[in-house]
Amino acid sequence: MVDCCGRRVAAHFGSPASEATVCLRTVGMADRWDRVTLELRGEPTDVEECLDGLGTTAWSARVSDVRALVRCERVDEPACLRVLAHAEDVSRLDVSSAVAAIQLIGPRAWRLLDAGHLADGVVVLEAPDRYEVLTAAGDAAVVWRRLLEAGRPHGLACVGVEALGHLAASGRLRRRTRSG
Repeated sequence: MVDCCGRRVAAHFGSPASEATVCLRTVGMADRWDRVTLELRGEPTDVEECLDGLGTTAWSARVSDVRALVRCERVDEPACLRVLAHAEDVSRLDVSSAVAAIQLIGPRAWRLLDAGHLADGVVVLEAPDRYEVLTAAGDAAVVWRRLLEAGRPHGLACVGVEALGHLAASGRLRRRTRSG
């Protein structure tokens, strides 16, 4: 276990190199409490304008026509907030502590999501072959177990921050996209 942004997270689940390989070949699952989650509320066109302004600094999901969730790396939070500060008619709320984020990485990630039958939560496309399942923090353990069970036939393995860091440093993670 290591400290990551004030929270204890798994450094690895045995071998960071093996975990990185799983992410490239099948599907890995990681706890992503280290990122920021912002909730936007406003008129549909105002919210859309905010999301367009974020570019690749963040990724997002529309929850309704008047509400969106925005995710960004902690290092990108100041840039995200600067963009969002210009939208006076859109409310912004940091919901990072209320929302759990489970990242699925790999070519089988979408198949796992499809098999996981997730009734609760929001799925955010982060990049090709990378998704985040956002759910209420209190439901995280249940969602994690459900994904573990559904992931067995897809070769799912748990992934720690060391493997994620290795993938990012090697450039093996594709660039983020904006979804909505």
